[in-house]
Parts: sequence; C-alpha cells; structure tokens
Amino acid sequence: WALARMASISAVKHDSSEVRAGLLEYTTKIVERARPVLDHLTSKNIAMLSWAVASLHSNLGLVDEEAGVTKLLAAIGEKLAGVGLRGFQPGEIASIVWALNKVNVRQAAFFAAFQTQLITNGLRGYSTQDISTILCAFAKTEYGSDALYNLLGDRAQSLAKDFNRSEKVMVQWAYSQLPHLTAPKL
Repeated sequence: WALARMASISAVKHDSSEVRAGLLEYTTKIVERARPVLDHLTSKNIAMLSWAVASLHSNLGLVDEEAGVTKLLAAIGEKLAGVGLRGFQPGEIASIVWALNKVNVRQAAFFAAFQTQLITNGLRGYSTQDISTILCAFAKTEYGSDALYNLLGDRAQSLAKDFNRSEKVMVQWAYSQLPHLTAPKL
C-alpha cells in the first residue's frame, strides 16, 4: 500500500528511472509472492492487495502483462466469482471493483456474482465513495443491468447530501453512459 502511495508522487514517478525500476521490481515480487497464496489471504488482504497493485500499475504506467498485475487481478476476480463474496465488507468489495476497473481487467463472472449479491442483499453499509466507484465500474464494463443501476441510483439519491464533488461527477459520468436511465439528482 505504501509503495502504491509513493508511486503516485510526481517527484517519485517522473524524476528517477532508478526509482521507477525499483518500484517495478517490487511490484513484480509482490505479485509473484501473492498469486500462489490467494486462498490464504483474508478479505481485507485481498482488497488491499488489489488496490495497491492496481495503483502501482496505473502510477507506473505499466501495460498489460507488465509485472503480472493483470494476471493477479484476473485470478482474484476468478477466485471470488467461484467462492462468492460473503465475508467481504462493502468497502473491500468496492476496492476490488475499483482495481479491476482501473487496470481494465474484464471479469464477467465476478461482476455477475457481485451484481447478484447487490440486488439480493441491497446496499446497506456501502458509502457514497463505494456507490460511485461501483456505478462507474459497471457502466465502463457494461456488465450491469437496469435493475442494478436503478438500485444504485435510488441509493445515491437517498444519500445525495453526502456525496462530495468528485463522487457526484463519477455518478453523472456513469449515467451519461446509460442514456436510457434517469440519473439521480445529487
């Protein structure tokens, strides 16, 4: 997590090819070490790992298979689609969704399982950040159904006063990709 945060600092990521090479090496090592032991990680560990490697992938400007990030995130998506998302906190799932979306890892089975969970269990415990992140991911991947978008939109509307400016922009963007649906008034 700390490496991902450091990699987002302009002076770190742009001013030294030595530092970039070191961060790339550590990213590769983290991915290589984590992938075989995914079954032994807690939900929190999986969420933090997903967020961190996706952030590093983005901040370092990595492409496709570089450092193995896309393969790791694909493995996480496949694992969770298979075993389910029970035991994951809303923010943890949102972090994983953000990571898959950020690195453009297509995981139809994961998104289908997540959509089913959301429609079945509702959005209790999901923050405005979670809702805006989830909306954008489903809109970008085109894996969501109108029922899901309506559920998310209704929840967004009920929490309208709590959304910050960035989250509002994200929600509006998601609904701009869904012109047949009415966006919530935030």
